[in-house]
Amino acid sequence: MWKSFFLGSMLLTVSSCVSEYEAPVQEGVILSVRSNDLKGKKLQHLLKVQDGFKEDLMLDDVSRISSQSKKAVLNLFISGRTKKNIHLLPSFLPGPKMKVAMKGQSLGSGFCIHPDGYIISNEHVVRNGEVISAVDYTGKVYELEVLAEEPGKDLALLKIKNLKQGFPYLKMCTINNDLEGEVVVAIGNPYGFGHSVTMGIVSQQHRDLSKFQNESTINVGYLQTDAAINPGSSGGPLVSVRRGWVGVNTAQIPSTNSLNFAVPNSAVVEFLLKVLKEVN
Repeated sequence: MWKSFFLGSMLLTVSSCVSEYEAPVQEGVILSVRSNDLKGKKLQHLLKVQDGFKEDLMLDDVSRISSQSKKAVLNLFISGRTKKNIHLLPSFLPGPKMKVAMKGQSLGSGFCIHPDGYIISNEHVVRNGEVISAVDYTGKVYELEVLAEEPGKDLALLKIKNLKQGFPYLKMCTINNDLEGEVVVAIGNPYGFGHSVTMGIVSQQHRDLSKFQNESTINVGYLQTDAAINPGSSGGPLVSVRRGWVGVNTAQIPSTNSLNFAVPNSAVVEFLLKVLKEVN
C-alpha cells in the first residue's frame, strides 16, 4: 500500500527469504457479517463528540489529558495469516516468488469512540486478522470483532465482544480549523510497550502523501505531527490537549525523527457514514 514509508503496526514473525505481498488496495467500504448489528443506527450511536474547546492551556493539562485518554486506548494483538512472497532463491537474488499465507502475530493500537465499545483502528493493523485480542490500561483482556474496513482510508471499525458495561471513550474534536501548532499527544502500543504517550504539535494539515502511496490509495489529507509514532502505534489516537481527538496515528517516514502522520477525524466521520449507508 505504501512506498518507502513505515506504517506504525508491527509484524512479530520475519524471515530473510520472505517479503510483504502488496495486494491492490480495495476501493470502498468492506463490511463483515457482524456489520448487521449496525442496522438502524445513526452516527451518534457510534461516535461521541467534544462540545467546544478549552481556551487556555495549563501546565498540568498534558498530564491530565494523557491519563484520562489512556483509559480509552487498547493495545491490539492480532493473530492471523498474512500474505507473503516466498523467494525461491535467497532474497537478495532475483528470481521467482510464490505467494503464500503465513501464520503470525502483529500488534497495533485502537481506541474507543463510544461507550458501547465501538473501536477505531487502522485497516492495515487488523488486515487478515483471525483473532484480535485487546488489552486495556488495567491489563484486562478483551476480544474484538471487525465490523467494517476501508483500505483506501486505512480505517477499520471494530467492537468489543460481550461488553458488560460502558467502556471509557474519547470525544472527537469538531473544530478542525487552524490546528497547526495545536499541542497533541499520541497514545499507542509501540514495540509492545502498551499505552505509551508521546507529545508534540500538529505540524500541518492536509498533507498529500500520494508520492509515498500506490495510485489506488485514496488521498485523505493527513495530519502531520512531530509526536512520535513507532511500530505498534498505528490505530491509536492523536489527541488535542484542548479539543478532543483529532486523528488516527498511522505512519512515519523512517529516515526522519519527526515526520509522522495521522488520518484526520474528518476521514473517520466519512468512513462511518459510508458504513451506516451501506448497512441501512
